[in-house]
Amino acid sequence: MSHRPTLALVEPLPPAVDVGADLVARVRLACPAGCDLGGRSVRVTDPGGAIRTVELAGEAETELFLVAPAQTGDASWSVALPAEEVAGTLHEEALLTLTSSVVPHVTSVAVWDVPSPLAGSTFTVRVGIKCSVGCGLGGQRVEIHDEGGATLAEGRLGDHVRQGTTALHEAEVTLVAPAGAGVYSRRVVFGDSGPGLPHADASADFTFRVLDPPEHTVAVTVVPRGLEALMEGIEVRLGPYRAYTDAAGVARVGVPEGTYDVSIWRIDIEPWSASLEVRGDTSVEAEATRRRPVDEDAERIWM
Repeated sequence: MSHRPTLALVEPLPPAVDVGADLVARVRLACPAGCDLGGRSVRVTDPGGAIRTVELAGEAETELFLVAPAQTGDASWSVALPAEEVAGTLHEEALLTLTSSVVPHVTSVAVWDVPSPLAGSTFTVRVGIKCSVGCGLGGQRVEIHDEGGATLAEGRLGDHVRQGTTALHEAEVTLVAPAGAGVYSRRVVFGDSGPGLPHADASADFTFRVLDPPEHTVAVTVVPRGLEALMEGIEVRLGPYRAYTDAAGVARVGVPEGTYDVSIWRIDIEPWSASLEVRGDTSVEAEATRRRPVDEDAERIWM
């Protein structure tokens, strides 16, 4: 006479796990005849073939600590309870197979500091790649493709994480602007090619405006009116063209011939704008007054 014990999972493993992830499998051992099987041990064989022994807690739950392999694909762990005589009765072997699909780490892409370059000029953008579990991605390559998928430029992620983030590695990539003015689209592509655990490919699109080369210079002088503040660092825009004022409150903006809305902006001054026709080098004055406080309650529409 023999008993056939059962070895079962309390809860199934997740259907998909990250490469290299730590897993916990809760198993329960029981004998149909109610025998006390406390102290029995199982052999746990991992997907790579390594074997270790774990003592079970009888009918109580036992946690088996597993590690997902470093390769993607289906993975299985074998848990075997050897046949053994307990209290004069043979208890047969019990087997349990645990399976899960191992997937690469998810990555995400960010793009920032995208300028409006002049036609045919070089410009740079900043690209960031982040792993969902915080892997170091320093040294890995990022590419920028055109609308047809051709590679236009590439860069390497820095070894250090960007300040203020948890795992964002960044790269500065230099591009050449198209020869004609207009709005263009590019795609950042990250394809894992470095050592360590595999990561999923990721991409993100960004757009930018290419400007015609300037023909004339507009000197914009910001004049303070009842405002005691430095005039340096005020943004001056003529349509899509912009510059910042110097210590004297002057910004020189190169633009093609045409009619523009001239505007100034800084957080501590009132916005100002005017229309200007440019047919040659010219100058204009802009008034800077203290920004009025905004009463949010007064502007809110109550329903």
